[in-house]
Amino acid sequence: METINFANWKKNLINDSNNYNSPICVQYELTARCNLDCKMCYVHNQNSNKLKDQELSTEQWKAIMDDAFNNGMMFATLTGGECLLRHDFKELYLHLWKKGVYITILSNGILIDDELAELLKQHQPEKVRISIYGSTEEGYRNVTGHTGRDRAMNGVKMLRDAGINVQVNVTGSSYIAPDYINTLCYIKEQGFNPLLSELALIPKRNDPESAEHYMKPDDVVSLAHERNRLFRKVYPPCTDLPKIGGDCKKPCSFGMTCNAGRSMAVVCWDGRMMPCASLPSWDGPSLKEMSFADAWKITVEQAKKIVQPAECEGCAYKKACPKCVVMRAEDLYSGHCNSDVCELTKRLVAAGVKKLDKPQENDEDEFEH
Repeated sequence: METINFANWKKNLINDSNNYNSPICVQYELTARCNLDCKMCYVHNQNSNKLKDQELSTEQWKAIMDDAFNNGMMFATLTGGECLLRHDFKELYLHLWKKGVYITILSNGILIDDELAELLKQHQPEKVRISIYGSTEEGYRNVTGHTGRDRAMNGVKMLRDAGINVQVNVTGSSYIAPDYINTLCYIKEQGFNPLLSELALIPKRNDPESAEHYMKPDDVVSLAHERNRLFRKVYPPCTDLPKIGGDCKKPCSFGMTCNAGRSMAVVCWDGRMMPCASLPSWDGPSLKEMSFADAWKITVEQAKKIVQPAECEGCAYKKACPKCVVMRAEDLYSGHCNSDVCELTKRLVAAGVKKLDKPQENDEDEFEH
C-alpha cells in the first residue's frame, strides 16, 4: 500500500481549495489577553486583560466552529493572545477534536501542565507550536516584559515526552536581535530544531505605523546569514545583481497569492472575520451578526480587492522576496511595492542568504504565522 505524506496531502488539498474559495483552514483567535507583554505582537494591546468581557462566550465559539465545519473546515488553529488563558480552552479544543478536525495550537507554553499534556496525549493535535523569546531569563524579559523561559521550555519538553508533535519558534524583532542566535542555539541544545522564519515583522494590527519593533536591515542580513550558516546553508554570494523591479506598464493583478481569503479565514477574538491575521486595520464582517458562510463570502470579495505590486511582475527577485503581500506592498491597494523590502531582499541575495531562482525558505505554514 502506498504511504501518503501528510504534509504533501495537506498542501495539495489547500492548493486545490484555493481554486474554489473553500474555507478549509480557520484560525481562531480565542482571546486578546496574554500572560506576556510582547510589544511586537500584532494583537498586542496594553489593556487586553480588561477586554475579557468583550470576548466571545464558550457557546458563541462553539456555534462558530460548528458553522465553519459545516462549510468545509478541516484544519483549525487555536491562538491568541495566549489561548491557554481561556478557562474553556480544553472544552473548545475537544469540541473541534471530536469532529475530526486537524488542530494546531499556538502558545507561549508557560501554562502547559501535566493535565493539559495528558489531555493532548489522549486527543492528539496535528501539532503544537511554542514560541521561545530568549536564551536566558533576562533575555526573555527584555522581549516579553516577564520571565518565563524555563517554564516555556518545560512545557515544550512535557509535550514531547507525551508524544505530541511540538515545534519551537523564535519570532524576530528588534528586542530579540542581540539574543537571536543564542536563542536558536539554546533551543538546539535542549534537543529541538528551531523553526526558521522571516526576520521581518508584519505591522501591528492596532498600530501599523509603529517601526521600533522591526530589526534594522543590517541586523536582518547579518543574523539571517549566521542563522543559515548554523542551521541551514549559505549560498555563494551573488555579485552580478540584476536591477530591482519588473515591467510596471503591465496592469496590476488583484487578490491574494497565498491562502488568505481563498482557503483560509481568521476569526478574531471579538468575532470579526479576516482573510489573515497579518492584515493591519482590517474592517471585517462580524460573526456576531451573520453566518460563517455570509461572512466568508464578504471576506473573499474583500481579499480580491487587494492589489499586488506592479513592480513584482517580472522582477528578478520575486522568488526570493517574501510571498506575503503585507510585507511586499507599500500598502494593500496602491499597487506598488515597499522599496525597503526590495532593497533588503537584494542585500540578502548578495549575502548568499537567498537565491534569485529559489523560492524563499520558510519553516512556518502559511496559515499559521
